[in-house]
Parts: sequence; structure tokens; C-alpha cells
Amino acid sequence: MIKNDVCVDLVDLACVNVYIDDFEKFTESIEYWRSKYRDKPVIITEYGKAVQIGNRNGYSDPFSYESQAKYILERYRLIQEMNYDGSFVWVFADWRGERPVMTLPNQDLYLYTMGVVSYDREKRPAYEVLKALYTDGKVPTLAIGDYSESIPAIYTVAGIVLLLFLSYIYYSYRWFRENFNRATFRPYNFFADVRDQYMISFGQTSLLALIISTTLGVFIGGVLNRLKQNEFLDYILTHLIFIDWLKVKLISMIWNPVASVLYCSLFSFVLILLLTFVVQIFSAFVRVKVFLNDSYSIVVWSFLPVIFLIPIDIVLYRVIGNFEAGIMIVLFGLIIILISFVRLIKGISIIYEVSQLRVSLFSLGLILILLSAFLIFYDFKFSSLAYLKFLLNILNSVK
Repeated sequence: MIKNDVCVDLVDLACVNVYIDDFEKFTESIEYWRSKYRDKPVIITEYGKAVQIGNRNGYSDPFSYESQAKYILERYRLIQEMNYDGSFVWVFADWRGERPVMTLPNQDLYLYTMGVVSYDREKRPAYEVLKALYTDGKVPTLAIGDYSESIPAIYTVAGIVLLLFLSYIYYSYRWFRENFNRATFRPYNFFADVRDQYMISFGQTSLLALIISTTLGVFIGGVLNRLKQNEFLDYILTHLIFIDWLKVKLISMIWNPVASVLYCSLFSFVLILLLTFVVQIFSAFVRVKVFLNDSYSIVVWSFLPVIFLIPIDIVLYRVIGNFEAGIMIVLFGLIIILISFVRLIKGISIIYEVSQLRVSLFSLGLILILLSAFLIFYDFKFSSLAYLKFLLNILNSVK
């Protein structure tokens, strides 16, 4: 909720929208707003809850019709107790939006199901509850149901399988163990061996590439699936992915745990191949001969630190309880990726036989050019800088 609004002192009414599911945080927020503006009328202009179409599992299920009705009932009574001057339930009927929404588990991703009646004006339990509250009638009894959150096993199972498989090949094959140790603790010597055509098996490199891409796939897929109901993440994806059918496909993948692991793993492997071809293409501008297998080995073994995300993969779904925890996990993953890129720059400088500083400066320049082109395109097409400024103002307002 906005706590430092700069406009409310300029108007006769203090109005606020409250989009908070947790009852205690909802109570805290409206208490703050009521106490801050005691000298003028205060109105809650929007509060409500989205539902899953056809969900009658009782209010223990957060997406059920009964949950929506209970949400409105409790908050309406709370608002009355705090002597607010009025409130508006958000919203009367479902409506269709212009962009697909990720946060609701409905087949029609363009349908925003926040209404107390459906898109076709079929009454929901929330309608009957609201009618009783407005007319001092008898509030209907709401079923509690028997709901427990299901935790997808795929992320934990995939993490355990990766850990066992990596342990097996590490302790069973001396050649893999030696290369693994050298690439981890003496990366300069390892990359120098690649440059000097020391035989590093294409098979073991590909095996490691498979482990790395799957580890990243489980990590990315798990984070996205865990945060699939986060509205802030949905806002970001809506802005970045401007092709509707592509966002629809992405949403379907995110909500499907197995699909999220498979597609994110495939995406990670494709990125490894793209980096390999980038390294190979720029090798044409140096004096030494660089073979494609060398570029492939450098890229794959540079990203060896990614395997340290495997323990995170195992506990990922249980650790991420909210968006803030998700940000911390993502930051840890980004640090691992950054370390891998530093190793990659070192490896490239060794096989190119040029200074690491030159490779670093060139890489940084190339990244800045790509990011600038990306930002210019989005700002020209979608006013991204203004949108970013708006988001920062909102985030600053809720502190």
C-alpha cells in the first residue's frame, strides 16, 4: 500500500486501493491510512480477490469462490469497524483484458476473474455475501473445504538425480575427476591445456554441458513456477514480451512444472551453443587458429560453477516463500553466472593468446552495445524508461 502519497493532501477525499491478501497486513495498512488522514473522509476505492473459474473447493483454497466470499466478508466488516467513510469491492463482473495474465490459473488467459459475478453474469457466493452485508440480511455459510498446497516433486527429484549423477561420474571416472578438479581449482592450467590441444573428450564436455543446462533449467523453471502468482513479475513479463501468443506459451510452460524444467533446460543448452559460436566467430580476428571444439570446451567448462546451484535446486521450491526471497535466490544465481562469465573471459584470453584486459574491455563494450540497443528499442516502442520510472516511484511510495 502507498504510504507516502504526495497528492492526497491536495484533495478533499483520501482514497486508496488495497491489493493485499494477508489479513494482518491488510489490517495494518488500512489502520495506517485511517490514522494518517483523520481530518478528511477516507475511502477504500478497491479491494477484492481473483478466483479460478469453477473452483468450489471451500475457502481453504485461495482461488475458490468461497475464498473470495470470505475475503470480502472479513474485510468489509474490518472496514466498518475502523469507521471508514466508504468502500468499493473490486469488481462487480469479470472482464476481458488486452493482454494475457499469468497470475490466474484459468484456461482463458485474457479473462480477469475478479468479479462477484462471472463474465456471463452468473452469481458467485461473494455476490450473495455482499448482498447480505448491504441489506443487513443473513450471511450464507461458507464451506471451509480441505485444501493443501501441492509442491511439485519434479524440482527436488531433478536436483537429487543431478547430484547423484554428478557424484557417480566424478568418483567413477578418473579422467572426468581430473578435468573437473583442474577446471575448478586451476582454471588457467586447464584452459592452457585446451589451447595446446590437450585431449579433452567431446563426450565428457557434452555430458557436463547437459548437467549444467539441466541445473540451470531446474533453477530458472523453479523460480518462475514458484513466483507464477506474483503480480509484479507478471507486469515485468507483460512489458518485456509484447507478442501475446508468445506470452501465452510462456505462461503455459511456467504453470506446468515438468514443461518448465524441460524448456528452460533446452533454452540453457541453446545459450551454451550460441556462446560457443560467438567465441568461434570472433576467433577469426586473432592470429591463432581456434577450433570449434576448443570454443565449445572453453564455454562449457567455464560454466562449471553452475553445478553449485544443484543443492539450491533441491530445496528451491520450499525456500522461495515470497517475491523478496525469490529475488535473493535469483541474485545468488546471477552471482554464479557472473563468476562463470569471468572464467569464460579468462579462458577466451588464453586460447586467443591476447591479454585478459583486452578481452574484458571488448566483452564489456559488446554487452553495453547490446543492452543499449535493447533499451533504445523498448523505449522507442513502449516508453520503457518512463515505465521504469513509474515502477520505481511506486516501489518508493510503499516503503
